[in-house]
Amino acid sequence: MRNIYPKLSFECSRCENYIEFVDFELPGYDISAEVHSEGQGLEEVEVECDVCRKIYIVQITNMLGQYGAEIDEALNIDVHLDVPDEPTEFDYTEFLKSYVPTEPEKRYFHSQQLIDEMLRSAGGLTTYPMFHRMLLLQYVAIMEAYLADRLITLVTDVEQVRISLIQKYASLGKQSYPLQALASMPSLIVDRTVTFLKSQLYHDLDVVDGLYESGLGQSPFPNDETKAFLKEAMINRHHCVHRDGKDNDGNSVHVDAEYVDKVRQSIRALVTNIEAKYRTEISLVKPSDPFS
Repeated sequence: MRNIYPKLSFECSRCENYIEFVDFELPGYDISAEVHSEGQGLEEVEVECDVCRKIYIVQITNMLGQYGAEIDEALNIDVHLDVPDEPTEFDYTEFLKSYVPTEPEKRYFHSQQLIDEMLRSAGGLTTYPMFHRMLLLQYVAIMEAYLADRLITLVTDVEQVRISLIQKYASLGKQSYPLQALASMPSLIVDRTVTFLKSQLYHDLDVVDGLYESGLGQSPFPNDETKAFLKEAMINRHHCVHRDGKDNDGNSVHVDAEYVDKVRQSIRALVTNIEAKYRTEISLVKPSDPFS
């Protein structure tokens, strides 16, 4: 029988009662984190012994699906954590094929608003170079999400965009499938195109340019200056992710408040330009989330 609820169980150190607790949520894991260890999720769960009323704080961690549980103030207590069975590979594959992002523009600006609110409350953190490097990475992350989601919604719902992309983007158009596969799965072309788009790196702005031009007939960038600046910013992003903010020669890259704000404004200009330039095609995308 499939286990669908998480459960904590351990022996009370005061009265030796065996405690079982199920009313809690497991922490998530941030798959967007550039460094594996930074994605770890953490939840603290308060558990009360139903006999002696002693209260325990159980810390639950999630490191990419590997869960752990312990009680900091009583590490000698052996805490057992049962987690729900993971969905099968088939279930997850079906989810990926059926998932279509909704309202990319709204979600982009909502994400930007959250970062702006954090920045206004940051106080002394703004004096740390690391803080600005973190902001740069986050602005790039929401840009990547927007660029991918906007193109996926267009390809999914607008046939002319999908056909143009397949015909003009060589590495996608050269893919082939047997007629038997097409006959048994009429949505194969849409599914495979979306899967292809999900596998692309959207901080590679030349790839982004090629994808959008192939599908929509013109570059998504408002001008060459914006594209050139953002391409340079992607190089600095790489240095921040992989070299702790230093270039190939060991020199610190210039990422301060003014630079990060220019990145923010340039990405915003890119998003605004896409929504305006492809307004006709975007109007054909079917709304699928009435609450977005």
